[in-house]
Amino acid sequence: MKILNFKILSEGDIVEKVEANQVHVRKEDGTYIVYTLHTDNPQFMEFDAFVIQKGEGFIAIKDNADLSDLDKTLGKSNDKAD
Repeated sequence: MKILNFKILSEGDIVEKVEANQVHVRKEDGTYIVYTLHTDNPQFMEFDAFVIQKGEGFIAIKDNADLSDLDKTLGKSNDKAD
């Protein structure tokens, strides 16, 4: 699996929708922003999971990922409490 991780959110932001190469975000103060992923390189847009998280505009691609990598990206642990 290929994971595209897009870190653009601030505390209180809400992703309203993802449409084609655009991510629509409502900021905590009510401002509405549309982020556009530039798709000039079609290989960049080939992914299986698209993760949008809190961050400062960082974009990363993880090739040959599995579900445990997705859990790590989301900050989840596979450890089970007894």
